[in-house]
Amino acid sequence: MDKKMLEHCLESSLKMSQEMKTHFSREAKGKEDIRPFVIIGLEMENDEGEKVIAGGIAPMELKDDEHPVDTLPKMLSELNKQGLEKFAWLCFITEGYARSAIDSNNAEEIEKIKNQERGALEKEFNEKADTDIKEGIIATLFTWENESLVMTSFYKWGDDGLPVYEEINNEIDLQRTAEMDGKVPFTFNAFIKYCQMSEILNDEDDEEGESKTMWSEKYDNSKKPSFAEVWSVLTEDDDSRVSKKVREKVNDFNMRAFTVRVARECWAEIQEQINKGELDEKEFTANTQAVMEGDDENAKMELVAQLVKKYSLLGNSIALASGRQEMPNDISELLG
Repeated sequence: MDKKMLEHCLESSLKMSQEMKTHFSREAKGKEDIRPFVIIGLEMENDEGEKVIAGGIAPMELKDDEHPVDTLPKMLSELNKQGLEKFAWLCFITEGYARSAIDSNNAEEIEKIKNQERGALEKEFNEKADTDIKEGIIATLFTWENESLVMTSFYKWGDDGLPVYEEINNEIDLQRTAEMDGKVPFTFNAFIKYCQMSEILNDEDDEEGESKTMWSEKYDNSKKPSFAEVWSVLTEDDDSRVSKKVREKVNDFNMRAFTVRVARECWAEIQEQINKGELDEKEFTANTQAVMEGDDENAKMELVAQLVKKYSLLGNSIALASGRQEMPNDISELLG
């Protein structure tokens, strides 16, 4: 999807959120916030064969002491279990506080924003009359291709108890999700990569059922970790208690997806080298046939690593591992 279409989707999502907030406030006869939710954008074909965007809304269930950002990983994990495996984009809507004017060229100001503690903006908004912080509905859209857009609808409260919205600033830049700061982009970046890895493992065979890779068996989805389990390993610290079983399941999922992707690129590039006469097919076959036809999956993984190193097949798969030229050790290296 192009930037113009994404901006239209994001602005439409914000306007819908404005209408919801106004409706709830009118019903409550006073100030009312909207509950955080995720809008799911799915690319589909209509009856005429044209590509259209459809989807739905998933509200966030929050307990009294829960913060929306902390609940997000669990929510995304549940959506995945219910069938959300691929999408055009996801848009996270939440209410919060933001500065109305940020100088993106002021490195000191940007660094200060990055390091501010949770609740600091709300505290300043309530305590300082001359602050540039405003209340707003914040919409962040994340695409399947790992790009992001952010729009904020600032508002103040009118005498009738209803929100009065400022004009939405739609002059925004498309960003790489992995380069954005904050826990929300980090969470969605990890979730999108998790879904992409799942797609790789579910698409190991072509339409004729022939393997696209060296794996003798398709990935057993019953062994796939949930996103919540991936998140627990990805964010674990000294105080975390992730079981050995969960950690092994997550790392197996990570390595399998990584090696399948590498293998696809390896076989395509190796075949091209053979066709060009740059690689001796008999020598290559003699060195690899026994491993490829065997049942030792660890040996196959080692073979991929050797091929990558020997034939310099350092395509997008290696870039996926943060530019490293060796296999990632665990899930944090792949999703980091």
